[in-house]
Amino acid sequence: MPRTFGIGAQLGTFSGVTGKVYMRARHTAVDFALGTAYGHTFSESVHAHVTFHEHFGPIVEGSGVTIPWRLGIGGWFNGGSNLVFPKYEDEGMIVGARAPIGLDFDLEDVPVQLFVEVALDLALVPGIAATFDASIGGRYYF
Repeated sequence: MPRTFGIGAQLGTFSGVTGKVYMRARHTAVDFALGTAYGHTFSESVHAHVTFHEHFGPIVEGSGVTIPWRLGIGGWFNGGSNLVFPKYEDEGMIVGARAPIGLDFDLEDVPVQLFVEVALDLALVPGIAATFDASIGGRYYF
């Protein structure tokens, strides 16, 4: 899958639109997401994140799919009501850092990628708290 820009959807703790841009011959990438926290409508809670990823050799290659694994570091923002950090439910805005680990399933016959990831989320503003999030999704590459 030599195409470098993909856009799609993700479902999980945070659900919405996701995109990814590959760099350095697909060894690094930046992904982004814009959506809402699980259990909320978009008008109640807005979530956004940007994450830098380092991709490592495929753990599976062949039979129509390549599966590399990845580690990342990035930041996130949540505005509105928040069920992920209940103690900050009424704060209106939370800003933090995230560190995901994931698997990408790059289909060889079509420019589609499926993915699964879990991430450590660290709230920094308005206070310090930690939790995990998880998501699955897919992107079409142009």
